[in-house]
Amino acid sequence: MLDKSEVKSLIFHPEKVVRQYAMEFFVEGGIGDIEVTNMLLELYSRGVDKDEALRILNCMSELPHTEETLRRLWELDSSDRNVVFHVDRAILGADLELLRKMPDVRPRKPEYSVALEKRFLFATMDTEQLWEELWKHSESGMGQNLQEFDYEYGELIIKELASRKDFPMDKYLEKIQINYPEEYSGWDDTYLSVLARELRFKEAIPFLIRTLKIDADFLCERASEALSKIGTAEVVEAIGNEYLNEEFHFRIYAIGALEKIKIKESEEFMLKLFPKETDVTLKTYLAYGLSKLFSVDAIPMILTMLWHGYDTSLTNLEKAVYVVHVVHGLKHPDMDKWHESIKKEEEKIKEVNQIISDEKHLRRVVEEEFEERLNGLLDWWLQEKKLKERLNKIYSGEIKVGRNDPCPCGSGKKYKKCCGKIE
Repeated sequence: MLDKSEVKSLIFHPEKVVRQYAMEFFVEGGIGDIEVTNMLLELYSRGVDKDEALRILNCMSELPHTEETLRRLWELDSSDRNVVFHVDRAILGADLELLRKMPDVRPRKPEYSVALEKRFLFATMDTEQLWEELWKHSESGMGQNLQEFDYEYGELIIKELASRKDFPMDKYLEKIQINYPEEYSGWDDTYLSVLARELRFKEAIPFLIRTLKIDADFLCERASEALSKIGTAEVVEAIGNEYLNEEFHFRIYAIGALEKIKIKESEEFMLKLFPKETDVTLKTYLAYGLSKLFSVDAIPMILTMLWHGYDTSLTNLEKAVYVVHVVHGLKHPDMDKWHESIKKEEEKIKEVNQIISDEKHLRRVVEEEFEERLNGLLDWWLQEKKLKERLNKIYSGEIKVGRNDPCPCGSGKKYKKCCGKIE
């Protein structure tokens, strides 16, 4: 994989898709680097296309800021609601001491202004008050779903709590010893996961691993985020100790954490795991995750999936393998074909965005073409289901492949010289 300085040099790469992978490396990995913030704002000012501009702005809430960078964001075009949305998120998440020095720099949308006022209020409360307020609020949400409960209120408290030098670590350690059952309908486990994310607290790793075993998407997303933000070799080891014994939902969120942990141990574990994983969706996710680490050793594995087939509903592995080849200065006969696939994907996204932005056209599509599109979607889903079933049999060894085909294990060797030897 590449180190941080090598990836940083890719932010101004001539190819848009490489720049995208580079900026996501820092954001997903929680690598706070003010130089990256400045570089992305410089890239934005050079006049990139709208899609890339919004990607850059979307990163701003996850990166550190100075007075200068916040001012540059504040001075962007406020007539574009998408720009305002991303700038507001960045301002809302900025350091309060920084914002106190810039009283004119405030969110424009009312809901973000109200949220920032709450942050300033929480800053006036002592740590014990904040701690009690968090769990009082969490208890008030018992039995309520995300649409019914003011979840963000708790996240704002946590942001302030995590910044306190007198954070009650003893009370936190006590709470993460609780084994929350599958049927638990409260929010304590979710907020404990978010605290682990903000604190990057390695002692919470066993709790987070237990949490990933609960089949609840929103909760598992928070636990996966926390593991990736802790981002140590201990996290990789803890996932490795459980992965092969757990169900699909644990595995998918575990891979999500691994691909965001930008260290050698994460790459090495995913490379070892790839031949053992037989589910096509999870195998695709592993291949994609390795590409996000710019893993040159993953190239034979990704090429294997391009040959036999992969879960196209999850990602575009042509894009993944293209980026890894470009970054490492490698050539392949299919480079032009992969690049064409990337262009088609971008055109499709642009078309969808245009439809969404045109409210009249969107309403007409919904009203006039709904049944036709629904039937088309159903046909696509059934075809995808059959394809995945077949690919799962290939990757599990139930269906034998041609002796001269690439071995499904991803070694890069022909089947007859690899796993086919034992037959």
